[in-house]
Amino acid sequence: MKKYDCIFLDRDGTLNPDPGYISSLNDFIFFDFTLPALKQLAKAGNRFCIITNQSGISRGLIQQDSLQEIHDFITLEFEKNNIPLLGIYVCPDHPEQATERRKPGPGMFLEAELDHDLNLMDCIMIGDSAADMEAGEMLGLDTMLVLTGRGKETIEFLPEYEMPTFIVNDLRENGAETTEFPFHFDYRKLLPDLKKQDVIFNALHGGIGENGKIQTWLNKNNIKNTGSGPESSALCMDKVKSKNIVKNIDIRTPVWEMLNSVNDRPTLPLPFVIKPNDQGSTVGLTIIHDESEIDAGITEAFDHSDLVMVEEYIHGRELTVTVLGEKAYPIVEIKPSHEFYDYECKYTPGMSHYICPADIPEELTKSIQNNTEIIFKALGCDVYARADYLLVENGKYYFLEMNTLPGMTSTSLVPKSVDAAGMSFEELIKIIIELSL
Repeated sequence: MKKYDCIFLDRDGTLNPDPGYISSLNDFIFFDFTLPALKQLAKAGNRFCIITNQSGISRGLIQQDSLQEIHDFITLEFEKNNIPLLGIYVCPDHPEQATERRKPGPGMFLEAELDHDLNLMDCIMIGDSAADMEAGEMLGLDTMLVLTGRGKETIEFLPEYEMPTFIVNDLRENGAETTEFPFHFDYRKLLPDLKKQDVIFNALHGGIGENGKIQTWLNKNNIKNTGSGPESSALCMDKVKSKNIVKNIDIRTPVWEMLNSVNDRPTLPLPFVIKPNDQGSTVGLTIIHDESEIDAGITEAFDHSDLVMVEEYIHGRELTVTVLGEKAYPIVEIKPSHEFYDYECKYTPGMSHYICPADIPEELTKSIQNNTEIIFKALGCDVYARADYLLVENGKYYFLEMNTLPGMTSTSLVPKSVDAAGMSFEELIKIIIELSL
């Protein structure tokens, strides 16, 4: 994960719960995915400043004293989570009408540069509005437009932001004409330009980008796009539905039960895993070893989903299998530095060790690959996907989930798998596009 001298955050783009803005301090929360992402960036040595105009969070509905309360709240949350916050820099103008409000200006960045001895050339500005990042671009900062969402309708944004960059750079280096389409909820306005493309490479990750909603809309408008279709995408995102299908074709998957409310209690014996039914990247997942941990685990999972899965805990080797064009590729074994392959281990270079091909008997390898191909077809997947397993000492293995839009970054597993079979990243991208046309 890259370390910047400072990461400037647009307050509205990264910290608000609703793009419609809020009317009271009680409505103010962090996006579900924001704090975990910021924690990982902080562990990599990154520091943060918040850049904001005074009225942006409220469209003029919150008074100045309430704005100070919000900034105090933000500061406290950063402190509680050990995230270095250098400061909150506010545009001095506070117009009455939201339509006249000032955008963040260069002076705010320059003030932060002087206050903290920063090198702006080594900083990045992250936000949800290109207009709000213009000042950073004027000063030569890197900028990144993130894709965010309402409550549980989110798209994971950090640190998977590298994925589109890897794909676009590769396509351009190989002579393809490419256009990037970042958006903030309003993807429908991109329709005229999207229709002009030969194919849309879906580099979204999680939420509406992976649960079939974007795929449904693209297909409805006859726009070719990479990866699985809407039905399979939705099915694979829904853990209980996909596990039921796998169980019915006699492939092992850990025993589970569902919780419909934060007041429901698990009945499985300890230890067990609590996780949201429809999230990826182990977001909201907790391994429960003691009864005292149950309440916090349930609360964490329900923060990310309306339905929660409790799954038996299986201590085993973590394996993942890539399928490309209905063919299973070499198995990757993941050896995380934590108890399991969590968010930090997934996205922080050096936090996990990968072995590919996995050091397991040939007969067992073939069995896992064959069953992965069967699951791929049973779940209706298309083009490519990646299945995750746990392997225990007696040689039994358990299916966990199928990822229909697996990562494509420097630490991602699909490129590692196909590389072991002699396929370059360039060839991988080309095949995904060809299979999708």
